Amino acid sequence: MGAHRRNAAAPTGAPTVSKKTFAIAAAVVLLLTTSIASAEDVKRATPANQDKQASGPEHPTTGTLQVQAMTGITNAGLGVGAGVRVGYTLPNKLYLGASFKMNYREEDVRYFTYITTFYRPGVDVGYDVSTGPVVLRPYVGGGMAAQRVDIIDTDRTNNKGDMTAAAWTGLQLLGHIPKTRLFVGADVSTFLVASDVSEHPIEGNVVFAARF
Repeated sequence: MGAHRRNAAAPTGAPTVSKKTFAIAAAVVLLLTTSIASAEDVKRATPANQDKQASGPEHPTTGTLQVQAMTGITNAGLGVGAGVRVGYTLPNKLYLGASFKMNYREEDVRYFTYITTFYRPGVDVGYDVSTGPVVLRPYVGGGMAAQRVDIIDTDRTNNKGDMTAAAWTGLQLLGHIPKTRLFVGADVSTFLVASDVSEHPIEGNVVFAARF
């Protein structure tokens, strides 16, 4: 029995923590946690921070990736169009992106149907100027322009197409929808192609966008 009692005893020099010491340490941790939380609440409650939270971020697009869907119309016989644009706004508000637009027009002339498809892939560089939830973005871009024309009659279909360099400039107006990642706006641009710089078609689009 004596041997069993000696084995049950705590080893000499083993650290022990009394209940009183543990309670004091827990109280200190709780006090520090409560103090930090209270300080954060006070910071959020200051008028400057309340105004900032109410007005939203100063630059809604800065430091974000944006994906846009566009639909609209282009003059000069190119018809209705649609497109996508993906880009990123750097901390200095410089915008770098890539876009793809397509126009489609179908026209019947006597016994023939003419279908014109116009593609314009390229890259864009812009600068974001924001006032509250509104972003104004002037931009320039460049890439390729490809056009295909299908001529359909009752017996057969003929087609022709060409590809050339292209450049464009435009202006976007985007409005941030509060408490969401979404934007709505408009895009107006004009472009020229290397094969015919005398033409400057005007394009207008409605824009739906999201930031990530």
